Parts: sequence; structure tokens; C-alpha cells
Amino acid sequence: MGIGKTEALVLNKTPYSNTSLILAALTPEEGVMSFIGKGYRKPPRRSWSPREPIETFTEMEFTFYRSSGELHHLREAAVIEPFEGLRSDYRRFTAAAFAGGLAIDFCGEGGAEYYENLRSCWAELSGGTRPCTAVVRFWLRLLRLGGLLPSLERCTRCGVSLHGRSVRFVAGSGFLCPACTASSGAAVKLNAGDLKYASFLLERPDALHRLAVPPVSLKRLHAVLVAQTVRELGRRPRLLDRMAKIWENTGWK
Repeated sequence: MGIGKTEALVLNKTPYSNTSLILAALTPEEGVMSFIGKGYRKPPRRSWSPREPIETFTEMEFTFYRSSGELHHLREAAVIEPFEGLRSDYRRFTAAAFAGGLAIDFCGEGGAEYYENLRSCWAELSGGTRPCTAVVRFWLRLLRLGGLLPSLERCTRCGVSLHGRSVRFVAGSGFLCPACTASSGAAVKLNAGDLKYASFLLERPDALHRLAVPPVSLKRLHAVLVAQTVRELGRRPRLLDRMAKIWENTGWK
């Protein structure tokens, strides 16, 4: 089927036999792809092709043989960005894994924007951005890219502006003004500041290092994202309970 080359964010790796690996990776052109790397678990001392070690949550360049199925055969692997900062902090490593799990669930055939969103998240986590802030920004943008994030500007039901208002979020109904919440089901309460921070996280990722989102706002936005994600997936995201426990123990920072 020919030879392909792609940048890849390694989401998962599974041992296969004594010497090989099965890999899941997000690519900018084809979304989530699967590879088998024969000999990559225990690379030979001498090889006719570059075989740099493959670690999860790294950016690689893969050269591979295309197959007619979903599992492609890895030929060469070279590290582009190791995101070393993820490996010195359990919170950051777990946050990277959580974001990777969301990528598997939502990126599908993906595209360059999905790829850059995850790459930016891992770079922020590796570079010192507060883990909760980095993940909430990634998660908001992921849902927006998929058309799954309701408008932050207007009430989903009546269309009134939400600027300066306290609102409620109901999964399946969106962000609702006070007048439209009386007949709604279980809701997450948010104030005007929460929506402002959500908009800032979406529109100004370049300012993350100097943006101090209050922990209480991050907690409420997290509740919104969980509710919307559960509605779309029909289940809770991978590693959610572990990630939430870490954030509770660290004050949502």
C-alpha cells in the first residue's frame, strides 16, 4: 500500500510479543492511527533504519508501511519533542494521559487543529502551566472543535445575551439564562466570571502562563465539561476519577 510519513503524538503503547509494540497515535492528517512496531520493544543493537525509543506522550516522526487494514507497520521512528517536564511530576503525567484519553474518544479522523490542541496541552503541562488550567483549556477547545460546546454568549433556549449574568448549564440544553432554568433538570450553576474565564481560555491560550483562573471557577467549568462529555460518550472519561482526586487534593491548581 506504499510508504507514509507523519508527525505523531503517542497516546498509548502496548507490548506485543517479546520484542514488538502496538501503538496508538494522533496524527495531523489522519487523526488517531494504530501501528505495530516490530522490534521496537527491544530494538536490536544494529538496525538498518532509525529506531529511537518510543515513549507515551511524546511527539515523534513515523515512517511506516501502509496496510489495507487499520494496523500499519512502523519502519522508522525519530523523536521530535519528548515533553520531558511531564515525566518529573505525577500530576502532569496523569493530566497528559487524561488529555490523551479524550483525544482517543473525540479526535476520530481528526485534523491539524485537533493535533495542535493536544500538542499545545502537552507543551503547556511540560512547561509549567497549572495542570488543571491546561486540561480545562484543552477540553473546552476539544469540544468546540467537534461542535459539541454550546454557545457561551447567548442562552441556548431563548437567545438572550449571557454577558454579566449568572447561568446554569444543563447537558443537552446548554447554557441557560435564569428565566429559562425553571423547567430544567440537573444543572451546574455558574457566575458571569466563570463564562468570562472559559472564553479567555478558548481565545487566549498564549496568555495561560499569566492567567490565574480561580480554583472555584476551574471546578465549575470541570463539572460542565464532565456533564457534556458523559452525554456525548454515554460514559465517564478515562482516568476521570483519578484526575479529579488529584485536583481535589491540590486545590484545583
